[in-house]
Amino acid sequence: MLKIVIGLICFSTMANAAEELPQPVQAIQTQITSLHSSLKYAGVVKPRYVIEVGFRVAGKMKQRLVNVGENVSQGQKLAVLESTDFALNVQNSRAQVAAAQADVDKANIDLKRAKELLEKNTVSKDNYESALNRYNVAQAHLKQSKVALSISENQSTYAELHADFNGVILETLAESGQVINIGQTILKIARPEEIEVAIQIPEQRFNEITPQSEMQITLLTAPQNVYRGKIREIAPQADPLTRTYPAKISILNPDAGLQWGKSATVTLAQSATTIIPVPLGALVNQNNQTAVWVVDLQGKTHFTPVQLGEFLDGKVAITSGLQAGQWVVTAGTHKLLENQKVRILQE
Repeated sequence: MLKIVIGLICFSTMANAAEELPQPVQAIQTQITSLHSSLKYAGVVKPRYVIEVGFRVAGKMKQRLVNVGENVSQGQKLAVLESTDFALNVQNSRAQVAAAQADVDKANIDLKRAKELLEKNTVSKDNYESALNRYNVAQAHLKQSKVALSISENQSTYAELHADFNGVILETLAESGQVINIGQTILKIARPEEIEVAIQIPEQRFNEITPQSEMQITLLTAPQNVYRGKIREIAPQADPLTRTYPAKISILNPDAGLQWGKSATVTLAQSATTIIPVPLGALVNQNNQTAVWVVDLQGKTHFTPVQLGEFLDGKVAITSGLQAGQWVVTAGTHKLLENQKVRILQE
């Protein structure tokens, strides 16, 4: 009986000793480092100014004189409407001016005769004033007719579409024989003096980019050429489908290699940030909190929530929650408990 009691006591003592043995864990000592990160965006080279041009009058297009890709100069004829109706309108307006001029001449003669008779007291003053009134009405009608003639003549010139500036034809939207409405877009012309890159900024990056941000731009076909860029415009509202913010970047040092439509990469260098990198295996998630196990000077574990930054080749940047010099468990984290005694095996 005594042997049994002694055996039980020995077994209990050995079990307690086993329970109190520190659990071996792998851990690293944290170090602060600086992270120089950059943001990259895919974009497309585009002209800043693309003008939609069309006729100022309606009609049937007789001929389009330019095609996509052609260079045009200021004043060059681009397209023509059939002009028969415009010519007839001008003739009609000129005839109305001639008729109005004849009315003015007759009214002037009548007015002079009425004035002479009034001076001789052979007609009443009312007759003279009636003649004067007819003359004024004829003058107004003549003025109206001349304005109508000017409008008709202008419209006849509008039957020809001319370039208002030097540019390149980007798109044609009408063909010969097509009936054109007033203001309908016939051509899209790009002005070559300014070139930009269009990109899309994700919602989470919107506040990291300002109009003062300077960027580097490279082309997919010529990555060795680096251009300087600066944000010109950021849309105040996200696209409802992509949830990104359209932005336009002006190219500060363009050259002949920047052709419209080419794919470009826009790189924005960010200022260095202070981080503590830890292996991905150190992360644990409990109660919707991301944390690590920190080992204190007494060798006990503590659940420590952290804020994550960027992922870096098997590691993650900790932006807050840790301090330099702390020991962080990197393996076997799912088996640990709060205030558990451990023994560190350095990696």
